[in-house]
Amino acid sequence: MMFRKLALAAAFFMGCVGVSHASTEEDAALKTVNDFLSAITRRDKAAMLSEAVPHMEVMSARANAEGGLRRLTIEQIADLIVAQPPGKMVQTLHHPVVHVDNDLASVWSPYTWTDDGHFSHCASEEFSLLKLNGKWLMVGVADTARTDEKTCLN
Repeated sequence: MMFRKLALAAAFFMGCVGVSHASTEEDAALKTVNDFLSAITRRDKAAMLSEAVPHMEVMSARANAEGGLRRLTIEQIADLIVAQPPGKMVQTLHHPVVHVDNDLASVWSPYTWTDDGHFSHCASEEFSLLKLNGKWLMVGVADTARTDEKTCLN
């Protein structure tokens, strides 16, 4: 009977340790995304690029003349952000969902983008990350941008 209680306690403890580790990795992956978004607000090109692998692709589904798919590299995105007119750009994630399996993570979230506190657009966005040399880095981003505030998922 004592062995059974000890085994149950050990199993519970091991389960808690596993959950704690996963939570830590989820937090670390989300921190990479949040650091990237903070770098956008600061218009810090070097900081933006430090959160992603070189030449990472950002794909956006948008209503446009090219059929809806817009593809840019992380370098092109950083250049576009830095070249924007003065003002505070903020992308706010709403209820991000993070999944981690070993060295692969996915962060999915609806978001809103504001310029100087005014609504610009909203979307859902998915960040794919890999843990490389002990650091979570974005390896791909996909989003769906729309300008009708009534369609936002936040």
